[in-house]
Amino acid sequence: MFDTRGLEKFSLVEWPGKMSAIIFTGGCNFRCPFCHNPELVTELQKTPIYPWEEIEKFLNKKVGWIDAIIITGGEPTLQESLPEILQKIKKMGYLTGIATNGTNPEMLEELIRKNLLDKIAMDIKSSEEKYYLATGTNEVGLEKIKKSINLIINSGIEYDFKVTLAPGIVETSDIEGIGKFIKGAKKVTLQQFRPLKTLDKTFEHKVPYSLDTIKEMKEILGSYVESVSLEGIE
Repeated sequence: MFDTRGLEKFSLVEWPGKMSAIIFTGGCNFRCPFCHNPELVTELQKTPIYPWEEIEKFLNKKVGWIDAIIITGGEPTLQESLPEILQKIKKMGYLTGIATNGTNPEMLEELIRKNLLDKIAMDIKSSEEKYYLATGTNEVGLEKIKKSINLIINSGIEYDFKVTLAPGIVETSDIEGIGKFIKGAKKVTLQQFRPLKTLDKTFEHKVPYSLDTIKEMKEILGSYVESVSLEGIE
């Protein structure tokens, strides 16, 4: 079974230059306090299953209209049938991408080996010292995260490491640690934190960083990676 909980039919944001559809899977092994999809993490009982058969019908109708399909979550690599689903999507003629937290390098390795991905987005939650705070769990070893980072960097596939600038989780003092984590990466995106809907409701009262602070973070990170872009930041 492929646990799908939502479908965004049209997006120009997730894959710049491509018209994408986004499939949301249910369940996650992280409990990031700033998570903006709590209904896919701890509130699955409130989120009805969106049948894969309905998604498949939609995808069959939109061949030639949509360029790419992105699977996100939750955490999509927890789905054992992910390779099979990606293979079906590629056979329809779509480009494929996933957004992952990097906790399942074995699945990532399989997807890369089988040429099932055209793009990978991986969230980098914070510096190594703060990773357990950022993810709300100490059950996932950092070695898995590091292995996923290395797999992605060396995959030959288009990729983007994404850092959400959640106050208290990612501070200016954490940026150097993040840079060391992903040193040599081609692309990193700093995403503005939006206090609209979060797993930990106290984060809905946090004040996002100013543009000057974010520019300082970008400059620090730029000494470790090739390119740093900003998303959702005015």
